[in-house]
Amino acid sequence: MEDGPPSSVTSGERLQLLRKHTATWDSMAYTATVDIPMESGCWDFYGGIFAEEKQGGLAITQLPSQLRGIPHLSWELQDIGVDIQDFRVDPAQDLLVIADNGPTGPSAHTIHLRSLSTGKPHPSAEPPSALHYIYPNDDVGLCFHISGNYLGILFLQQDGSNALVIWDWKSGNIVMESQSDAVRAFCFLSDRHILVAQGDPTYGVVIVIYDFTPSDNLVSSDLPQPVCVFQYPEMILPYDYKGKPPKIGTLTIDMFPSPGWTPHPSLSVPFHLDRDQRLIQLTVSFIRHRKAVHFFPISPFLRQISLYRSSMVATGRQIPWQDWAQNESCMRIWDRPTDFTSVCSVYGTSRIYCKAHINPNYAGRTRQ
Repeated sequence: MEDGPPSSVTSGERLQLLRKHTATWDSMAYTATVDIPMESGCWDFYGGIFAEEKQGGLAITQLPSQLRGIPHLSWELQDIGVDIQDFRVDPAQDLLVIADNGPTGPSAHTIHLRSLSTGKPHPSAEPPSALHYIYPNDDVGLCFHISGNYLGILFLQQDGSNALVIWDWKSGNIVMESQSDAVRAFCFLSDRHILVAQGDPTYGVVIVIYDFTPSDNLVSSDLPQPVCVFQYPEMILPYDYKGKPPKIGTLTIDMFPSPGWTPHPSLSVPFHLDRDQRLIQLTVSFIRHRKAVHFFPISPFLRQISLYRSSMVATGRQIPWQDWAQNESCMRIWDRPTDFTSVCSVYGTSRIYCKAHINPNYAGRTRQ
């Protein structure tokens, strides 16, 4: 944990609150519960804010915390004038990012930058508070990540011809653009580095650190040179199905909240997550309905970035599995797609997962 901003709460009181906070999480003894009726629209849960699409607008709830002095608030943004395809929130910056599903032109994608509290154009974004990107297919999936001044969106197609675009959302400038079938998932590692999950013919999966900040103000459509590459063991593909090797369907990589994230100053919380302590989750979904879920800390990647920036290692260094993850991570395998849902399952250095156990009412069966 990290100390919050100066307030009337003394150091001794903060310590007592932190001990109570830790004890309640360890025992799962909640001080309060909030029930939020959900509809079938898209939703996001980030930084203590739950937001859901409702009838062309958004219903937003700030979840309370008695120990940290966060009040329970609810508000709605009605008729925001956007046909919502997907959205993300960052309450620390009062930021609402909306992908427009409306007709803005052939293969043109519009990303609106709004205030989370009012729904109006975000005051920190350059007018017209919208980003535009031409992508040669309208039927795409979107993967968003926000980190400080940067917004990254991965445009995903079924044929694998994906595009990763990173904007400085305040200026509206693209700082990195890559159209590559190698990029399957990504997340931010710092204010200039991203972690990318890629398919690999030998290892099945590799994860790669890239420096996304442009050199000489030039943005290339190719991936930059990798800072370093982290290998997986070949056992990432441990299954045969009727004698056939399995195939990887999808990859996702998640870390919540983004590195360096802190709560909005107006909350004046007594403590919050250490901004440099994060757990990362890589989920590998196989075509034959199996999943491998790998949890690992951010620290090995930050160490490699530090070595790279001090010129102690060469660009593109290959890091074997045993040197970065064998003793500092946890991998679990699920046999059925319903056994595990990867949405929002890591937060800070905590993780949740399903654990099978014997159901006494059904011999030979398990339940979650």
